[in-house]
Amino acid sequence: MFEDGQGWQYNEQELVEYYNLYKEIMTFWNSIFKKEIHNIKYEELVKNTEREIKDMINYCELEWDENCLNYHKINRPIKTLSLNQANKPIYSTSVKSSDNYKNYLKKIFSNFN
Repeated sequence: MFEDGQGWQYNEQELVEYYNLYKEIMTFWNSIFKKEIHNIKYEELVKNTEREIKDMINYCELEWDENCLNYHKINRPIKTLSLNQANKPIYSTSVKSSDNYKNYLKKIFSNFN
């Protein structure tokens, strides 16, 4: 389903390397811009959706709109592989769902910390 040239999508070692690069660059940007990057943890977004979204809107100095909580009801075309998720409210079934694959992806889980 993915285009060629992005090996991390199908190769465990490349996925580990890609993720570690992501962590490194985010650590770098957060150190440079200190409080200028608003980081959100998915688990917190799921647990406290309204609070986290309001914090993000406030951080961006935008006006609050209830539609921020009802994004899934807006009828706009979505052209990503996450189409099904984007049309649904935030759900918690993904939290810790990767634990189901730990036995099959030991190389990945041993490198993620």
